[in-house]
Amino acid sequence: KRPNIYPNLGFEVQLQHLESLGTGTVPGHWGEKIKWLRGIVQSSAAKGFSIPRAVREPIRMSLVAVRRMAEEAAIDSSPLFLGRAPWKNLGIFFESLRHYEVIPEDRALLSSAASAATSLRQTSEGRDDLPPGARAAQGLASEI
Repeated sequence: KRPNIYPNLGFEVQLQHLESLGTGTVPGHWGEKIKWLRGIVQSSAAKGFSIPRAVREPIRMSLVAVRRMAEEAAIDSSPLFLGRAPWKNLGIFFESLRHYEVIPEDRALLSSAASAATSLRQTSEGRDDLPPGARAAQGLASEI
């Protein structure tokens, strides 16, 4: 079993948005609840909820984490340089983005992703025998 999974990020942000709209439980039978839900969803769409905009923040935060880890991993004795485990969750996150074809429209975010991948690649430039953490960082760079 995998300890961590990442569903389609677009689906996840839709669920989070829907959860933020529903305050408390809706009384009545299922038909009334579905009618209420339909109204909330339509109202939300009219107010401008956008999946491409909603996925920006989780992706941006993950890229910030990647850059921080790359800076720390540049130190030879860093646990990030030596071990694979710290890189695994981010690798799964970016792998799922690729798998579900979640491509942000925000050019600044795409530029940030390219920069993060470059930072990861630089952590092990000029080294022939890479420790497990450095190999994991290279794999993450490829996913990004």
